Amino acid sequence: MSVKFNVKMSEKYIVDFQLKHGRTQFAGIFGMVATLFCLGVGIWDVVNLAIGDSFMWFACAGILFFFPRQQLKAKAKRQIKSSETFQHEIEYEFDENGITSRQGEVEVKNEWSIVEKVVSTRMSIIVYTSRVRAIIFPKKFIGEQYDELVTLIRENLPAAKVKIR
Repeated sequence: MSVKFNVKMSEKYIVDFQLKHGRTQFAGIFGMVATLFCLGVGIWDVVNLAIGDSFMWFACAGILFFFPRQQLKAKAKRQIKSSETFQHEIEYEFDENGITSRQGEVEVKNEWSIVEKVVSTRMSIIVYTSRVRAIIFPKKFIGEQYDELVTLIRENLPAAKVKIR
């Protein structure tokens, strides 16, 4: 069995990946805890009728929540513009031997043995080939082949490496 599809990367898929990846790192977890703390203190101040203080805490929570996302969007936009790879479509083929990518004259084969884990987000399937290197496959481009692709991944990787919802 083989699954083929083409991907044209855009910044929204990179941001989706960065958010997913960031939530598993210390800084992302700390940022979420700090945001929830600010929200909690803001609600506490509203309950205790300290309305002026609550605005400050809600503003702090908003900054902690939205500012990093805006930074990720700006970084993704720079990546799209500066990377020659992202300027054109990439053809991917999944089969029993691994993942093959083709762009123009360049062909790269990645065997299943180098895959560390596969996770999914609302928008993508992400294949990690190391702790810091991943290949992003937007579900929009996989289309109707999604179930076939997930089956192929599950057949070729140990269950502990596959975290697809």
